Amino acid sequence: MKRFWIIPIVTFWLASTDGIELFVAGSGLNTNPGTEAAPWKTIQYAADHASPGATVHIAAGIYSERVRIGVSGTEGNPIVFAGSTNGATVIDGGAFGDSDLSGWQRSEFEPMGLDNAAGLLEIVDRSHVRIQDIEIRNLRTANPAYFPFGVLVLKTHLNETPVQGVELVNLDVHHIEYTGTSADGGAQGLAVYGGRTNMALANLLIRGCTVHDCRLGQSESLTINGNVDGFAIEQCTVRNNDNIGIVCIGWEGTAGDGTHPNDRARNGTIRDCLVHSCSTEMPIKNSTYPAGDWSAGGIYIDGGRDILIERNQIYHCDVGIEIASEHDGFATDGEQRGTRGVVARDNLVYYCGQYGIGIGGYAADRGYAWDCEVLNNTIYKCSSLGWAGGQVYFSKAYSNLVSGNILVARSENDTDDYDGQDNSGDSWRFDHGVMLGSGLGATYNHDNILDHNLFFTDAGTNAVFWKWEMDDSTDPVQGFGGIQAIDPGATFGSPRFAVATFGRADGTEDFSIGTNSAAIDAGPDGFVPAPGESDFARSLRLSGGRVDCGAYESLQLQADDDGDGMPNSWEIQYFGGPTNALPHADADADGHDNAEEYFTGFSPTNPLSLFNIIKFSIDPATQIVKWSSASGHLYSVYWSTNLPAGFGLLQSNLVATAFTNTAEAPGFYRIVSTPAP
Repeated sequence: MKRFWIIPIVTFWLASTDGIELFVAGSGLNTNPGTEAAPWKTIQYAADHASPGATVHIAAGIYSERVRIGVSGTEGNPIVFAGSTNGATVIDGGAFGDSDLSGWQRSEFEPMGLDNAAGLLEIVDRSHVRIQDIEIRNLRTANPAYFPFGVLVLKTHLNETPVQGVELVNLDVHHIEYTGTSADGGAQGLAVYGGRTNMALANLLIRGCTVHDCRLGQSESLTINGNVDGFAIEQCTVRNNDNIGIVCIGWEGTAGDGTHPNDRARNGTIRDCLVHSCSTEMPIKNSTYPAGDWSAGGIYIDGGRDILIERNQIYHCDVGIEIASEHDGFATDGEQRGTRGVVARDNLVYYCGQYGIGIGGYAADRGYAWDCEVLNNTIYKCSSLGWAGGQVYFSKAYSNLVSGNILVARSENDTDDYDGQDNSGDSWRFDHGVMLGSGLGATYNHDNILDHNLFFTDAGTNAVFWKWEMDDSTDPVQGFGGIQAIDPGATFGSPRFAVATFGRADGTEDFSIGTNSAAIDAGPDGFVPAPGESDFARSLRLSGGRVDCGAYESLQLQADDDGDGMPNSWEIQYFGGPTNALPHADADADGHDNAEEYFTGFSPTNPLSLFNIIKFSIDPATQIVKWSSASGHLYSVYWSTNLPAGFGLLQSNLVATAFTNTAEAPGFYRIVSTPAP
């Protein structure tokens, strides 16, 4: 087989930006001009005085202030508030008590139920603002009359100016806490609310943020709520919180009275995130819930619409992924107030207590989920709390597709992976071998489809238990043969994951599959990856004649009928046939030909998906170069101040991350991408 590799070279001259450079430092004065030599003192002063195109550099240090962004950028000229890359820039609310919170109430928030909101960082009715590289911590109350936020982005119902282009990047939000016991109390780490029915909060980016160690009461860690249309949550980590991890909400009356069709988060993506240890019971008991109420989802779509959930890793949550709605009835346009159009694909979900992935409202008076798809996920040993939730659970769900997934259930001899209790007294029927759960019966669950899923428990085919469109009170049915009746393409067999012993405390299990896996080529007939879809490792989603089950595609030899270096599966994915792509053509006119796009791991049909420099800036002490990167690729950085003299290697074998160097003078940069071995 003929193969060739093209290595694109990106060369970039590091020079000063055209935008305004402003500076904040704890040693400064707000009467200063805001230069590097004479910085302002407070972030709030900069938040009131920066202009479009400005970058506000905030020096390392602790800023005991509450910041509300008072300015907007413009499209193409955002205002950037950038923390230091040499030590932490911290907004700390530890000095604020309830007496301070009482002065933070705003009547303009009242229709959204946020009149008692108190945020450490707020972006209210402002657009084209980027906040990056800042730690936000320590805001707490035991008084349910107040509601603390770490970060609050808000489009109010009063203001008629659009809110769009807000970017939150590399924020570290933690210890935002409601410490009381009232069920009326709560807190949120990072939250976005769209409060106007006829004007959505749009084009939102949340990337690389961490929300951790928060006590949330009845609320959530990272929240998108109300009329928010167009958002991306990417590469975020949400961990060690006592309630829901990431949630996209509708029908709560945030925009209108809860019946307006726009009162729901929609048209968004949640991808490449890590969510773990989000539970109302452990490691910290949520004081607003009764004992034994395990109800925190890792990723929860509650009334949202048209949302893609892909390549996320979720473990040690009460529920892995929940696609549901807490509101019954109908919107003013006649549609049910439920959840539809959600696609959960290529995710890892494991060791979650109630069930792995749930579809539909949890009670008869809640909303439906319909037209949703659960595709090619790996769901491993969930449902350890003794009520037959299974790896996938249906309740008030219709017309949904569950296809190409790996479902591995616990066996009788498993040590407990979740609730910390001894297994000796557990009921076999309700705590082991449960693949599928169902509640409310066929009146509420109907027309759902299972297609070519792989099922396994090491106790054997007779140790499989399941429900299908059955009432909660009905005992599970036993035996894999019964599952085949509802999923004729189903397979029972070991996926043969790369790591045979699981249960690592840090969650670093390896669920990739080997050459002897029963998952290989076991997926549905005629599978074609969606544009831009990859497996969990960002490798080709289809590498053989047929798609594999689960989140990983096996590393098979890739056929290349025309010998152009681009495998058949990749050409089929993007061009509809195994020989349709010309290597030196540029299908999306982005300056990289098709072979370059394949080799660097980007899409040849999306002009926004390409290997290039995406950011450069000069910090007071460092020069920073960042580029788009793809999982499964390594990067080398070369540098020169004299092109005829050539380039010298600065660093090699960088793994899909942005590079920071400390060169003392501007120069030329060359970035080289190569596939990982």
